[in-house]
Amino acid sequence: MTASVSLQVYSDNAVVFTNPGYPTPYRGTIAKFVHHLLLVCFISSMSWLFLCNNSLFRYRYTHNVEQGEGVAVLFHQFLANAGDCVTACDVNSVCQSTCGDVMDHPKTKKILITNSSATITMQSTAPADGNYHTGIYAKSISFDLATRTYFDCNSTVDLKDGEPFFLVSQNYPNTPYQFSRCEVTFAAVDAIRVAIYDLVTVNSVLFKGVDISGKPVEVRLSGRHVTDDEPVALYFLKSLQVSFAPSNRTTSYSRGFYILVDSFKRGSASSEACMNNGAVTVHSGQTVLFGTANFGSGTYPPNMQCSYSFSSDLKDHLLAISMEFETEKCCDVMFIDGIAPPPYNLYNYQGFMQRTFQFASTQVITMNFTSDGTVQGVGFNGSVYNIDCACGSGVYQLTPNDTLLQITSPGFLHGAPTYCPELNCFWTIKFPVDYEVMLNISDINLRTGSQQDQFVIADNFARVLLSTNSTTYYGPTRFIITSGQVSINFTSASTMVLSPPLTREGFLVDLRMVKKYIRRTVITFTDDSFMADISTRSFVEGLNVTYEYSITARPGKKVTTHFFTTLNGIANLEIYDGSDTSAAMIDTSFLYNLTTMDGVPMSVRSTGEKLLVRVRPNLFNTKEKLDFQAMVTDWSQGTHCTHGINSTQPYGREENKWKE
Repeated sequence: MTASVSLQVYSDNAVVFTNPGYPTPYRGTIAKFVHHLLLVCFISSMSWLFLCNNSLFRYRYTHNVEQGEGVAVLFHQFLANAGDCVTACDVNSVCQSTCGDVMDHPKTKKILITNSSATITMQSTAPADGNYHTGIYAKSISFDLATRTYFDCNSTVDLKDGEPFFLVSQNYPNTPYQFSRCEVTFAAVDAIRVAIYDLVTVNSVLFKGVDISGKPVEVRLSGRHVTDDEPVALYFLKSLQVSFAPSNRTTSYSRGFYILVDSFKRGSASSEACMNNGAVTVHSGQTVLFGTANFGSGTYPPNMQCSYSFSSDLKDHLLAISMEFETEKCCDVMFIDGIAPPPYNLYNYQGFMQRTFQFASTQVITMNFTSDGTVQGVGFNGSVYNIDCACGSGVYQLTPNDTLLQITSPGFLHGAPTYCPELNCFWTIKFPVDYEVMLNISDINLRTGSQQDQFVIADNFARVLLSTNSTTYYGPTRFIITSGQVSINFTSASTMVLSPPLTREGFLVDLRMVKKYIRRTVITFTDDSFMADISTRSFVEGLNVTYEYSITARPGKKVTTHFFTTLNGIANLEIYDGSDTSAAMIDTSFLYNLTTMDGVPMSVRSTGEKLLVRVRPNLFNTKEKLDFQAMVTDWSQGTHCTHGINSTQPYGREENKWKE
């Protein structure tokens, strides 16, 4: 079955047109939607010309009128992509356009005007936003340029279900210049709905009839702010009388009204089309779906009533909701309570709502949706999550019998699409110094645009090995930790409303402790040999080795180690202020500075006669040469013989041993 633009020509020289398939929701552009569709082209007896141009992916027709007449394009529904547009051009190619979710915006006029025949085009001018949309329903009519009226005053209108009446003030969207009293009576088989999208008047507009409960009512509306926030909907039984008399007072603002009148048959409220209607306790890591049953394939039914209550009684958990939503703007409304804190806790969703991911401020979220008896839309489709926010922060000890550990952002392993706000997680992992930890970042994906979300890895001396807030991380993912301790810190911003995650957000870090493979060199200084080169010569004896140097100074002297290359990305360095690892470890974090001072080597000195140095090459560095250059001595440099410090000749007595 092929679809085409719906084009209905009426005897009063009016035409109704819709996008293909209306009111079935569409996802994508109008252009893409119709690329392979059969377009119906014809010339009607009413001088209407519908021009089809499939190569340009657009629909166009020409509304021809007599001399002294103009064309008004009026919209009953317009909820579409931002780039889906309707354009009306006069005979001089002067054009007006309107695009996107027109019905959503009170200040956007739902009318296009030409003062001659009009060429009307419906097309997509930009890529789609990826959401389902209800589409476009419009009517073009001719009007007298002298009177600029769009309907007959003091008349009776027999409403037909599915055919709206456009009650639009004279000279709209500008201020009326005819001030006579006007009255229109509407009649329907069952019920009448008045959807007021724009009303700015000095004098009142009177709506008189019998309301849905059977009570006679008179509703008077006037002023500048009637529809500032949302459209106003009124409901009556069988008959309605609307009367008004525009004021001749001069104002600094434009006045007028744009009102849609529809008839419909009443029905009983039903929750049959509500997916997972009712009360649900959401468990940790659980995702509960909700929405209109035929979301995406058809509009929701009339007289729909959905009630949801989602709750959690778990400590350190947050409920969160993500929903795609589009309904008829005026009249089909969802009220949501529990997402935001008071006094902003009650939301009303109507029309198109940009999809977001929002954390709740309470442990209970309630949602109530109702649709009336006429004009439906896409509906809604969403998920409720119960996300674990507990960090599990603390100190973890790796041992020879317990060598593996996983650290993750809260909820990551339980299917959470993202992590909670206001996190400050800190993990400290300790291990014996004769072991080393292989740290692998298996997954890291932080939130888009959140510069306050930080992931940091640091060693025993708080030297930062990694710090990132990148959405997509391109840095190193594997590290060797040798200092007996590593810490991981993760913080997140307090933002409660986010863009929906496209992929799972958070991180996963795997840690594995392994025994060090040590190549030991013993250096003992004497009066004849008091310097030694401990440069590794590109670690030619192996990258998966820890090079250990046990250095003993002459009696009464101290051991000094001079470094001629930086360590950052090259090697891990441990220096113990004594003969073995039971001695205090010296802070070497300054040696990883990326900046070196020409001619002045960085140095570390023992407090006694012994020093233990361990050098572990960076096994995972594949981008640059692993060049480590250093020398040790117990000679204190004076004002002479400064060349001695730069010697690369090995001095001192060395004894090499392998140690596992």
